[in-house]
Amino acid sequence: MKENVNPNLFLIDQPHNPPSRENTVSIEVNNDLFREILSSREDTEYIPMNPDYAMKFLAISEDNTFYVNPALDHVQEDITIGDYNEGVFPFQPKYIEYLEYVAKSPKGIKKLLVKVNAMAFETEYMPNGEAFRYDDSDLPKGFNPQTEEEFYETLYNPNGRYTNWTLVLHLGDMV
Repeated sequence: MKENVNPNLFLIDQPHNPPSRENTVSIEVNNDLFREILSSREDTEYIPMNPDYAMKFLAISEDNTFYVNPALDHVQEDITIGDYNEGVFPFQPKYIEYLEYVAKSPKGIKKLLVKVNAMAFETEYMPNGEAFRYDDSDLPKGFNPQTEEEFYETLYNPNGRYTNWTLVLHLGDMV
C-alpha cells in the first residue's frame, strides 16, 4: 500500500495484480442488490466494522490478532475495533485489490469482480456533523430509542472511548 498523510486512508498500488485468494474478498448480496450494483455501478462500498467483517477485512497475524495501525502513537492494551483513538482507526486493513459480489438464486450463483483503488475508515457522524462517541457505561438499561435524535442525545459523550467505524472501499473498474 502507498504512503499518505491520512492515517485512515490506504491506497492500493497500481496496476493491480491478478485476482487471487490473497487479494480478493467476497461478500454475499441478495439478487436485487446485485442487479442494482450492475446497473448503477456505485464507486463506493460501505462495510460496517463489526466482529464478523473485521475477520474478513482486517490484516491478521499468525497468532490471530489484528495488526495495529502504524499511525497510532500510543496503543492501549485492550484496544478494540470500536476505539475512537482521536479519530484514527486502530487496525490495518488486509491488502485487498478486488471485491467480489456473490448472489445466489435458484438459477445458480452470479459473481461480479470489481477493482478496489483505496480503502478508508470513517467514524460515524451525528446529524449535527460531530463524530459520534460513547462509552459502554453510557447505555441505560432497557434503552429503546424512538428516534435517531434520542439515540444520539442519550449515548453521545464528547470524550467517549468508542465510536462506530465503517470501512469505505473506493471501487474502480469491473473485471
